[in-house]
Amino acid sequence: MAAKVVDTLTLSLDGKFRGRGERVAMTQYDLLKIAMQTRQQVLAHYHGLPRELCLHELGEKRHGKLPGWRCMAVAERGNVRLGEGDWHTGPPPKNTCVDIVDVTID
Repeated sequence: MAAKVVDTLTLSLDGKFRGRGERVAMTQYDLLKIAMQTRQQVLAHYHGLPRELCLHELGEKRHGKLPGWRCMAVAERGNVRLGEGDWHTGPPPKNTCVDIVDVTID
């Protein structure tokens, strides 16, 4: 996955705060991890439609299809960026979307 240059982050991958306008190169996966860790909304296109996302789990699916509407493949998202909206949560799903969990939010 190609690195994406983002100039609106205030927290970099190394955990240090940066000023607005400072450019940080990262992958889409890294951007999603930061969004989760800072509980920021993610704006993206998924299968051609705009989505506002509040991610709760990020990891790797090794076997089978992604179960349910809450599960989305990172590679199928486009135009990913951090949003300014509120971060929302709901009841946890009965099954995890991934086989190997990298990041999870309670």
